[in-house]
Amino acid sequence: MIRHTGNWQRLWDDRLLEYLDEHDTGTAVEVSKALPEQIPEFVLRDRLRTLAQAGYVEPGPNYDNYELTIWGQRYLEGRVRADCLYPEPTPARPGYVLR
Repeated sequence: MIRHTGNWQRLWDDRLLEYLDEHDTGTAVEVSKALPEQIPEFVLRDRLRTLAQAGYVEPGPNYDNYELTIWGQRYLEGRVRADCLYPEPTPARPGYVLR
């Protein structure tokens, strides 16, 4: 399977999506503890928000917990091209906007 990554993605985005695929839901703190790399939680939080803007993850009601969407699953399967997408912040979706 070949994943078509976008230039907006970072190295650990796939690891975040894979974690959510395996665990159904997760927070930046949980993912940070599970990854072998030492990635700061604030970086993972921003990446989760960016992935939410792309439609690959969906935040929970408190915008702390995230789960994989069908588009995130399709990306992991190589069926969605992230290189044809550019996530943009919008005030209409406050949990998705980067600070």
